[in-house]
Amino acid sequence: MRTSEIQVGSVNREKPLARMMNSTSMVTPTPKKLKVSDTGSATYSRKKKSLGVLAENFINHYAKYPPGAVVIVDHAAVDLGVERRRIYDVVNILESVNLVEKKQKNTYSWMGMDHFDDFFGKLQAKAVMEYPEDAKRYLDNTIPLDDLSKTRKTKENKSLAKLSEEFLQVFLVGFETLSLPEASDKIQGTTSMEELIAMGGGARGKSTVVGAIPDARELKAAAARGLKTKIRRLYDIANVFLSVGLLKKVENIDTSRRPNFSWNYKLSAKDLYDRHKRKTRSLTESHDPTPDSLSSSSQNLTKEFSI
Repeated sequence: MRTSEIQVGSVNREKPLARMMNSTSMVTPTPKKLKVSDTGSATYSRKKKSLGVLAENFINHYAKYPPGAVVIVDHAAVDLGVERRRIYDVVNILESVNLVEKKQKNTYSWMGMDHFDDFFGKLQAKAVMEYPEDAKRYLDNTIPLDDLSKTRKTKENKSLAKLSEEFLQVFLVGFETLSLPEASDKIQGTTSMEELIAMGGGARGKSTVVGAIPDARELKAAAARGLKTKIRRLYDIANVFLSVGLLKKVENIDTSRRPNFSWNYKLSAKDLYDRHKRKTRSLTESHDPTPDSLSSSSQNLTKEFSI
């Protein structure tokens, strides 16, 4: 292990490690759930077990360590008193913003947040390519849509890290506030009739007659189930980004109980766009400062965002 990499999370782990040394298995036992106690020292609640709270505890636990410090999932699960799978959910979302970086199985490096300005500039560049019409509307009305080939978005079951990245891209392309259904439609598209039929209907998610096309009520129930599943994943992601400080909750003015989410980073999407644009133009001019190479920003946009 390099000296710049510091293994963290080893304090107060003598007993769990002792069990590992005396056992033939090298797998760290999953911590048991905390019980509710009247004394209040170790209590269990859904709020305390939410990904948002866990992410906040995770960040507070490792933020004091320098970039390059080693994060071992098994150790983090013991230190934070949660199941290992919950730690994986958190690190998969944090990996989408490079706050942690995977090194090998069960092992990550803590990267910190100092790189966020440049990272979001690059992530925004991808968003401009995927949502050129929105980028032209919210970021720069001189963007030449003909020069940007919109990426065809697929609806396959995305990893948590990939879905987290695409969730942020919607904000980075210029949307200031979004509801989770709006974000879901933007990222994964609306559910097609074929997908609704495939989901089926009825109480058990299947049509009452084999091979029959579900009626309107069954299709509506299938649509609700599909949207609920999509929103549940986005809600977990949003809560983790709330803990990081990238998003904030916004009061919903309609009758829905679900909150809206707004971009909350120190630099707005437009600030990041202008910063990245200046930086890439400077790099281009330093490599080729001839007058012929200094065309308008709209003509150079595709080249700038490919650097």
